[in-house]
Amino acid sequence: MTGQSGELKVIGRRTLFVIALAAVLLIPACTFLPQKSWKPGMALIEPTDPVTKVKVVLHFPASDWKNLVREERDAVSRGEASYLTAFRELARGPSAGQGLPSIPAGTVLLSDPVLSGGVLYLNFSKISDIRSAPGPVERLVLQSLVYTLTEAKEVTAVQVLVDGQKLKTLAGSVNVSNPLKRQNFAQQGGPVGK
Repeated sequence: MTGQSGELKVIGRRTLFVIALAAVLLIPACTFLPQKSWKPGMALIEPTDPVTKVKVVLHFPASDWKNLVREERDAVSRGEASYLTAFRELARGPSAGQGLPSIPAGTVLLSDPVLSGGVLYLNFSKISDIRSAPGPVERLVLQSLVYTLTEAKEVTAVQVLVDGQKLKTLAGSVNVSNPLKRQNFAQQGGPVGK
């Protein structure tokens, strides 16, 4: 009996070790971003995907920082979701005379946008120029993201993350701890020129 009990203890320890090792390897790091197999450096578009032209509606901050300017443009799509095409075009900035860029220079998207339950998660490394910007700048940058990305029928809200974490605010005037919807900005100057 003593020999069997010793074997059971060894088997039990081995089993416990295997279970603990599996848990460590299989449980992802704590983050608010839904899991997706993506590695830094991967493109939003694969070069072998077929090319099609699509229309996208973008919303950029007006040059006076009082409202948004609506811009329609033709874009190239390689079969990705419409919100990915729209985000890519938003990151390129407005056409000449059509407003100001929505995504501050130096801001890096850490991973592909992830859609989960109608919420589009954007995981930025930083949103550089916003931290010291006045309230209207922060509001219009966020409103630009939300209005542009919710043009896609499958996107109902946008959750902005910084380094995979939810923040209370980016610059002090807009609560970004929950997903943002168009209604969050309804009283604060919507787009012009519908």
